[in-house]
Amino acid sequence: FSGAHLGRRERAAIPTPDLLSPAAMPDPHPPSPPTPPCRRTSLTGHSGAVLCLAFLPGDDTSPPLLASGADDGTCRLWDLSAGGATLADFEVPDGAEAGVIAVSFA
Repeated sequence: FSGAHLGRRERAAIPTPDLLSPAAMPDPHPPSPPTPPCRRTSLTGHSGAVLCLAFLPGDDTSPPLLASGADDGTCRLWDLSAGGATLADFEVPDGAEAGVIAVSFA
């Protein structure tokens, strides 16, 4: 170095690689895949608010089932392949003030 360059600042052009240009960057929010069509059905029968649900997928020998529990103290078992027909109703014995707070399949 010579003394003439000390303390003097010079600008240098640094080339930007194409990889950093916005056009080369991947889209951080790619489009979502299309949602498959679904069938909606309203299931009616509880007189209180539904507090819990459990789903059991069907197989070759049994239909898909849905169990629901409500604050009216009832559980219902729904056959989803039959448009939501009720297969069974269960009532919690008197004295259960909280209603049904959990259902499951085993």
